Amino acid sequence: MPGSTGHGPLDRLRRAALGSAPGRPGGASRHLRPPEGVRAGAPEPVALGTVQVAPEEQLPPGMALLKVQRDARADGTTGFTLEGHCGDSRLPHVPGDVRGRPWRIRLDAARLDGRSPGHILQDIRDWSANQRELVRWLNDLRHRYRHRLHLVIQDDTGFGIPWELLALGEDEDGPEADRAPWHDYLGGLVTMSRWTTIRHQRITLPTRPEHCTGRVLAYFAEDMRGDAAVFEGFARHPCEELTPFLAELERLDVDTGLAYMGCHGEGGPDADLSEFTLDVRRWSELNRRPMKALGARRTLVCLNACHSGHLVVNEGLGEQTALRGFPELFLRKGAPACIATTGAVGDDGVRRFLRDVIAHVAARPTVPVAQALRGFRAEAAAEAAELPYIPDTVRDDRTVDAEGQTKVLRFLYSFMFVYYGHPHTTLRLTGDAGREHDR
Repeated sequence: MPGSTGHGPLDRLRRAALGSAPGRPGGASRHLRPPEGVRAGAPEPVALGTVQVAPEEQLPPGMALLKVQRDARADGTTGFTLEGHCGDSRLPHVPGDVRGRPWRIRLDAARLDGRSPGHILQDIRDWSANQRELVRWLNDLRHRYRHRLHLVIQDDTGFGIPWELLALGEDEDGPEADRAPWHDYLGGLVTMSRWTTIRHQRITLPTRPEHCTGRVLAYFAEDMRGDAAVFEGFARHPCEELTPFLAELERLDVDTGLAYMGCHGEGGPDADLSEFTLDVRRWSELNRRPMKALGARRTLVCLNACHSGHLVVNEGLGEQTALRGFPELFLRKGAPACIATTGAVGDDGVRRFLRDVIAHVAARPTVPVAQALRGFRAEAAAEAAELPYIPDTVRDDRTVDAEGQTKVLRFLYSFMFVYYGHPHTTLRLTGDAGREHDR
């Protein structure tokens, strides 16, 4: 990776030993034991509810739900509202409090040849400072539950809001020491996951945690076959063409813990759904396939592709509220969880970030995926802390500080990867001889 010394936390992830995994759980119990290795005192992984009962009435202790919904503003534009629940603590929905669409903080523009990464990060911090009630509520929950707090963000706006980068140190009542530019972001401090309403199945939240266990089924585009090195030592079925990969998603006779796609992607918050593609397949072409194995074998999906994590309202085909995109597609087909990216990952140095993410998660098969991702982001923040402040884009001599902006961009990439699924879902990959992989 450009600028890497080979000794930082992200570099160590590539050398992490890959761990063992217990077997697949038997029934569909709504109350499962905590995954092995989760600290004592952590909340039991439980169902979060469906439409029949209000989700906020089913949340276990330490589980918070933040609902982000589209709504019309007085000026005729579309904005969003917030409502939060966690036990007896609430962030109430205030009628008429419709917040504007924060278009300046979208991560899909973060490129060295696009908007300055430093400008975007500073805009995110300034926007966070304007979310006072939300930041205060989340900080109160952090103080109450510490690392037992799990946050589910149900964002049905399609605005591409980078919630993982919400800065929590800008609470007006917080100490000045909490205002550092690297260590106070939500995704590195709190175990969090995202969700979007699966409207055809009337699922408003993930119903239960899963233990995704088995081989790796992978598709690698020609210029992304270096991704295969991440899965050495695991049982794997690599595909160099997309059609055989999709055919494997119909097989019910083999356990597949992870379906991985390393390819090019198109889409974004302002794109029409017809423009969403993974490699050479449009969203509609993938949508018409059953993909029976995702639900039957409880397979986690990981998309190492540009803009693969975006969701948009499908207005072009007459849907006025339903969000569509690749995470929604795979979740609706039965995948218990999906990891995708909300930015452009166009060069090899950037794509290695998701390889690091998967290596980090796979090395911790007893730790929930959402918790492992929080640890990954926290290590990225620690590595970025070598910079005492967000670098200015232009130096005094009027030249661009390319080195400083590259470091900020690397930091942003570590927060671009989003996780949709239950906070307690785990990933356990089997070894290449069909056995559980030992450390």
